[in-house]
Amino acid sequence: MKKKLILIQLNEINFDLVKKYLKIYNFQNLKKIYKNLLITKSEKKYELLEPWIQWYSVYTGLKAKKHKVFRLGDVEKFKFNHQQIFEIIEKKGFSVGAITPMNAKNNCIDPKYFISDPWTKTKNSKNEIDQFISKTVSHFVNNNSSSKIKLKYYLNLIYIFFKFVRIRKYLTFLIIFFQSIKKKWFKSIFLDLLLHEIHLRFLKSKNPDFSSVFFNAGAHIQHHYFFNSILFSNQKKNPSWYIKKDQDALKDIFKFYDLILKDYIDLEKKYDLILCTGLTQEPNNKKEYYYRLEDHKKFLLFLNIKFKSILPRMSRDFLIEFQNEKNLNKAKIILSQLKINKKKIFGIIERRKNNLFVSLTYDDEIKKDTHINFYGQKMNLYNLFSFVALKNGKHNSKGFLYLSNSLNNLIKKKEKQEVTNIFYLIKNYFLNDSLNSKL
Repeated sequence: MKKKLILIQLNEINFDLVKKYLKIYNFQNLKKIYKNLLITKSEKKYELLEPWIQWYSVYTGLKAKKHKVFRLGDVEKFKFNHQQIFEIIEKKGFSVGAITPMNAKNNCIDPKYFISDPWTKTKNSKNEIDQFISKTVSHFVNNNSSSKIKLKYYLNLIYIFFKFVRIRKYLTFLIIFFQSIKKKWFKSIFLDLLLHEIHLRFLKSKNPDFSSVFFNAGAHIQHHYFFNSILFSNQKKNPSWYIKKDQDALKDIFKFYDLILKDYIDLEKKYDLILCTGLTQEPNNKKEYYYRLEDHKKFLLFLNIKFKSILPRMSRDFLIEFQNEKNLNKAKIILSQLKINKKKIFGIIERRKNNLFVSLTYDDEIKKDTHINFYGQKMNLYNLFSFVALKNGKHNSKGFLYLSNSLNNLIKKKEKQEVTNIFYLIKNYFLNDSLNSKL
């Protein structure tokens, strides 16, 4: 056995949809993956079908009700003592690397590389370049829906590009860059492709025994543009102000994922591969608008909320820290009372010791004249909220799993694999545990 393994986290990709695209487009590498797919299943309750919950189940082998990590970033903020696959393998003498694994905490002693995801403030590996990449990626991802990206981060991105991207890929990136000017989804494609180039360089230079890489552009694009797939009728398309009716963002991401997967399939001579989606998406059956606060600090100060710090999470979520219980209780009352046409703006407000987890759940259209009255003051929301997306895709517990041929003896092929079994599959690969270890 090679004892070298790559975990490709192709977050939420719907391979049932990919199958239909394969009848139209010549995506040879996606076709190879599809022919050898297994089906996975995760949680039954819809509120638990969040990627940050399911990926943590992959890392720990624990279902949600047992690991109790329900929010993105909580693994670092709160004291969870679960053993993740990364440190388990490292403790047995194998080298580990990870590129932006969603909601994972870096508990490794000396990883070859560990770049945290853009939303989880865990420590990066000691390498300065890893920390540099992490800060740059985090800034772009968390400010993608606004215009607050600072010049220095563009310069950082240019430096990372020339340090890691293969020369023969320059033209591809140039095309994606110019496409992104009018087609916003190409920004996420650019980032996934850049993370892939970084990963390839680290694989070559640092040669880890186990490495994982997380790709999120496909999940982002499905959530935002599912309805503009060529497979949907015109009646189901998004409005033209959102995306032109003849544009198909799903075709674009599948095209570039096909290119990415070619590199990993070529690496199968040296590395075994596990590709998994965690869960998947299906078309949403109702019209929902997603918004994010343009400036969290400005908004809370306007409401006269006293806070210690604000930590934005993915999309609509954020965490507010407080100095004392009095300020926390006052903030919770104020935020819970904010409504538009009797509909709460912040439908999720969870108290955790000295902080509040808040989600901006209002999902109707916010127009230029949309406002609320706050203690006699008129607050116009149009300029305070950033439009993120029309929610096209919703989560489904079904997922997909691909294994290199040499891994088939490590898993009992059932009709559906629990997503937690991926943890045991990786563990068995390195530690030669018996197959009755949860598989």
